[in-house]
Amino acid sequence: MKLPLIYRLARVLPALFILGCFVAQGRLYAAKEKNIIKFGRDLSIEKGRTVRGAATVAGAITINGTVEDDVVAVGGSIKLGPSAVIGGNVVSVGGIIEKNPKAGVGGNIVEVNVPGSTSITQSFTRYRYMRARWILKAVSFVSVLIIALLCAAIIPAPLKTVSDMVENHAVRALSWSVRGLLLIVPLAVILTMSVAGIFLIPLEVIIVASSALLGYMAVARLIGKKLLEIAAHTSASITLEMAIGITLIAFVGLIPVFGWIIRAIITLIGFGAVIACLFPPKTH
Repeated sequence: MKLPLIYRLARVLPALFILGCFVAQGRLYAAKEKNIIKFGRDLSIEKGRTVRGAATVAGAITINGTVEDDVVAVGGSIKLGPSAVIGGNVVSVGGIIEKNPKAGVGGNIVEVNVPGSTSITQSFTRYRYMRARWILKAVSFVSVLIIALLCAAIIPAPLKTVSDMVENHAVRALSWSVRGLLLIVPLAVILTMSVAGIFLIPLEVIIVASSALLGYMAVARLIGKKLLEIAAHTSASITLEMAIGITLIAFVGLIPVFGWIIRAIITLIGFGAVIACLFPPKTH
């Protein structure tokens, strides 16, 4: 005898309910995490994330999720977002606590202001930023120097041609750089009008970046050449000229604002010189 549909559902629903409870329990345990402790780094608990406890040393804490126990920051501040739920205490030593009115805290909120701790924390953070900045500058300098020396060894003739253009026709190179910059965006817009053109946009970016880099190296080579002529009254290999020019530009680039302007002008003139070499003036 075939049972009605409602009786069959009555048999299946309890099993589905039990299975759903196991799945929900598994997800709940999967969402929970143990204590998280970080040294010298910031910690962020996103919305929907649950941890047992959170602590940092010389780092800030941002909570938008759930922390079952305490939240402690030594030498850092704590920010509690609108969806933050803290089961224990919130303690900041040498920092401040910013609590959103909608955030829930089951324990106490304690700020311990140690004399001088704020300035120490700020100095430590500033040190980390400056160290990363100098590492980035060093890696950039070494990378450009290696590429420049390889180009000087592989394609010395084009570098000399562009350098001569800058030395003898700097105004013309600057004029071409302005025209080239004005054409970059319109050309990209034209390429987006067709499906095939969209795939050519990365090629345009590569050509522009390569031209700017080639021009930059050519100007660096010219600077190194002029310095050697002034100091030793003689010419040297293009590799040595390149190394001296790249190094000098890198040191000048360390000067705030002024260094950035000088490097931008060098790149601009070099970029225009590359274009000028591709379109030489017509001779009558």
